[in-house]
Amino acid sequence: MIFIDNGSSVNVLFKSTLDRMKVEGFEFEPVSIPLYGFAEHFIPPLGQIVLPLSLENDPQRVTKMITFMVVDIPSLYNGILRWPAFKDFRAVASTYHQKLKFPVGK
Repeated sequence: MIFIDNGSSVNVLFKSTLDRMKVEGFEFEPVSIPLYGFAEHFIPPLGQIVLPLSLENDPQRVTKMITFMVVDIPSLYNGILRWPAFKDFRAVASTYHQKLKFPVGK
């Protein structure tokens, strides 16, 4: 489950999720920018990684390459998707309907 956060400044992937995914062929890029807002203090990211993210199922599936900051803290979610990623998918989020709408090409 991914949390959709219109106010977040970065896409976040939690290390526990990345470990479960057993991702191969992708590398961390070092990051020196601390993240705030998870706790009372800053969280140092382990790095960032660019991964394909797919929304929906075939034939409506849309896949884009998204940059995630990886953090090693506990979470109820697998990741956090921020508003600029919505632009990549041309998506609109409705908190009232708890839906994410986006064009699928046809």
